[in-house]
Amino acid sequence: MLSAEANQRLTQVGPGTPGGEFLRRYWIPIRPYAQLLSETVMKVRLLGENLVLFRTRKGELGLIGDKCAHRSAGMEYGIPDQDGLRCSYHGWLFGTDGQCLDTPMEAPDSTLKDRIKLKGYPVKEMGGLVWAYLGPDPAPLLPPWPVFVWPNAIRQVACAILPCNWLQSWENTGDPAHNAWLH
Repeated sequence: MLSAEANQRLTQVGPGTPGGEFLRRYWIPIRPYAQLLSETVMKVRLLGENLVLFRTRKGELGLIGDKCAHRSAGMEYGIPDQDGLRCSYHGWLFGTDGQCLDTPMEAPDSTLKDRIKLKGYPVKEMGGLVWAYLGPDPAPLLPPWPVFVWPNAIRQVACAILPCNWLQSWENTGDPAHNAWLH
């Protein structure tokens, strides 16, 4: 039996926690890509962070902080643009990396946008899934696992929300004894 402190150390995944810092060193599948074809902007919670996943009009993927830097408006209500996601409140445009690209109503020679950046993380599509990397730069190569890159493969991608922490779901897969009693 783990102590409460050891359990917290293993299960907490927010920024700055041991588990969170460890898991941020890996690419994590966060959504089926097909969801972004019909819903181009969606709020996600990943490793204890509230973020917004989106697809630009050009088809590029972005994963940025969920609040606009201007008035903290929810970016999940943002409007996809050619180069990023535009805040629905005052129209500020943020690129796929979180960099502010446009601040309407500012003077044309204003450099305000150059000094503003939301949290932003690399995302890629592979095998019908959107993968995110939340760790330090440089991001490692997203490994082209054969099951995700086989040509002409038919894949079924599903997702489920599990009301538990990451360790509980993995711990259960390594417990064959429960099969005999529970199932």
